[in-house]
Amino acid sequence: MQLIGFVYKKGETTQKTEKFSVRDLIIERPDKSNMPIKFQLKNDKCKLIDLINIGDEVNVRFDVVGNEWKGAYYVNLELLEIQVLSKASTVSDQIDNTQLNSDDLPF
Repeated sequence: MQLIGFVYKKGETTQKTEKFSVRDLIIERPDKSNMPIKFQLKNDKCKLIDLINIGDEVNVRFDVVGNEWKGAYYVNLELLEIQVLSKASTVSDQIDNTQLNSDDLPF
C-alpha cells in the first residue's frame, strides 16, 4: 500500500531490546482533513527518515501488520519505503538573495 502526505512529526529511535528498535513517523493527509497517521519503522529502517524534514511532501509505501498478545489485537502500519516528492520551504529559501548584497549596506 502507499500514501502521499506531509511529514508532521518524526519520533526518536527507541531501542526496545538489543536487536530490536522502533521509530514513529506521523504524516498528515490534506485530502482527509489533515488526518494524522502513524507509521512505524523497525530496526535498520529507522534511519530512512534521518534526512527528511517536517513539512516535506512524501510518498510512503507500507504494510499493514497485525498481531495478538494476551487476547488483545494490535495493528501497525509498518513503513517500508519513503520518497520525498517536495521539500518544505525554509526561511532561508524565502529570503531574496538580492537583499544579501553587502554593497547595499545603509551606512
